[in-house]
Amino acid sequence: IRSPLSGGQLVHQSKTLQYGLSASPTLFGFYPGFGPFARIRHSISPRITFTYAPSANVSDEFLRALNKTRATYLGGLTQENVSLQLDQVIEAKLKSKNDTNPDAGEKIKLLSLSFDPLSYDFERARKTGGTGFNSPTFGYRVSSDLLPGFDLAVRYSLFQGDLQSDTAKFKPFRTGITASFSIGKNNNPLTAIAKIFGAKAKDTTSAGNNASSQALNQQPVIAGPGSTRYQPSINTGGGWTASFQFSSSQSRPIPGARVFDPRVACQVLINDPINYNRCLNSPQPSDTLQQTIAGGQPFVSPPLTTLRANTSFSLTPKWSLSWSTGYDFQLHQFSDQ
Repeated sequence: IRSPLSGGQLVHQSKTLQYGLSASPTLFGFYPGFGPFARIRHSISPRITFTYAPSANVSDEFLRALNKTRATYLGGLTQENVSLQLDQVIEAKLKSKNDTNPDAGEKIKLLSLSFDPLSYDFERARKTGGTGFNSPTFGYRVSSDLLPGFDLAVRYSLFQGDLQSDTAKFKPFRTGITASFSIGKNNNPLTAIAKIFGAKAKDTTSAGNNASSQALNQQPVIAGPGSTRYQPSINTGGGWTASFQFSSSQSRPIPGARVFDPRVACQVLINDPINYNRCLNSPQPSDTLQQTIAGGQPFVSPPLTTLRANTSFSLTPKWSLSWSTGYDFQLHQFSDQ
């Protein structure tokens, strides 16, 4: 690293090897069914990981370049870290109408819940006399076959301050929510619910339409600027589809922090209105804006709340129309059409 505190000279620190051991069993629980369900299955998949790394020799010159002191710097400690990640899935098997094979019922995923890993460092806890938790972020994700195309993810910042310092405080703060939902002729929540109670799904896509769609997807796109050349993905035989994506993000408040202005980073696209507006609605994430030198000017990302919508429908067996738009709730305006 090179900083004004190192006199403009490059300084470095030594590297150490990290060793790890992990186990990821899957535990199952079976429960009697009810209503249209023949049986319920609950699976839990924990992933336990232990990592070890010997202490690192961080020089005074390197710490000085970061404006940190050896008394509070934790980056050179021995690591004895245990992390736990957990995934859960609740599935149901539908009752079969085939008397000769009662176990032929279809399986559906009622709920899928995934958690990000949490880590605990025993050496950190011993050295600081406080908590050994050292996961900077945490989040979870939810999905279900009862709502096709539905996906929800929530993320948190767990600590206020730099985790490499013993001054970091455990103070969870929600930094983001993303949710998506899709609906269409062949992707209808009512159809999924009706299927549970015995209704049969109809296949409305012919082989010819599939062939024409595959042929279209194999053709290169040569129109439009290079940054917007998307591979064709419009279904020319599957009826209509619509998808919605909601996203909300915010940075943890930091006293004295400057708000990162995306208009500065996006200035190079000022002559390309479509991509310029997309850049404004996709600013640099806050975790890449963290200060390198302790005590320096911190930066945070501005709050961002957007809703995107995409829809397409067939005009003829070989032609479809697609429309995409985005709305910025912070600027109270559409970003692109």
